[in-house]
Amino acid sequence: MSGAGLEDVLRGATARLRTAGVEHPAREARLLAGLAAGCDEPRSLSPGENRRLATLVARRVRREPFAQIAGFREFWSLDFEVTRDTLTPRPDSETLIECCLDRFEHHQPARILDLGTGTGCLLVTLLVAWSASAGLGVDVSERACAVAARNVRRHGIGERAWIMCGDWGAALDSTFDLVVANPPYVPSGDMTGLDPEVALHEPGMAIDGGVDGYACYRRIVPRLATLLSRDGLAVVEHGPEQRNGLAALAVDSGLDVVGALDDYGGRHRVLVLARREP
Repeated sequence: MSGAGLEDVLRGATARLRTAGVEHPAREARLLAGLAAGCDEPRSLSPGENRRLATLVARRVRREPFAQIAGFREFWSLDFEVTRDTLTPRPDSETLIECCLDRFEHHQPARILDLGTGTGCLLVTLLVAWSASAGLGVDVSERACAVAARNVRRHGIGERAWIMCGDWGAALDSTFDLVVANPPYVPSGDMTGLDPEVALHEPGMAIDGGVDGYACYRRIVPRLATLLSRDGLAVVEHGPEQRNGLAALAVDSGLDVVGALDDYGGRHRVLVLARREP
């Protein structure tokens, strides 16, 4: 097929994606063409690649997330495998990584715990940045744990990272220098208002935070005082309207709020917690 023919195909794909309500349809049409051809910027498509593109466009028209179609998502300049069993890594969560790197600028935490690890993107990113650290990722979903384990191997940190299927930190009796967590925090009543990519295709258990959005925080935060080492820190992601409520829960659980960070859009996003020493 000639280059002009490819442009005709892309225009048709763009129109279908636009009608389906996909944001940036022209850009996504080109990205899907790249997936179909197995290269970033194809100059033409074979008949077989055209058929593959039509299949990929049909999936995207059904609002299947691009990351699930591609099978990966970039996070902090690293590629992570993504499936429908995991929450897709989001730029908002890079705020948590930024906060951790800033807080441990002068020394690396020896032991890291990632509660609700999902794809493992938080744990893996930190271990790639800190070669002297080791860490444990915990998730209740066995399928998510399998994805996280593959991402650990993908980035060559298998000797320093372990993935465990469990109920938050309930089964743990060790302490950690850094605990990171991005738990479900969307109130149940807001779930139906989410984009179709999220509401229809991402695991609800990784998004739904209960009636008020704090159900998982009530499980996690009271345990932090026993999970943190004496000088350890917990860096916790939260919704833009939840900072004060999460801070109050932390204080009631014997923790001090020692920092906070907004995301790149200026929205409240991360709290830093520490044990309250007598």
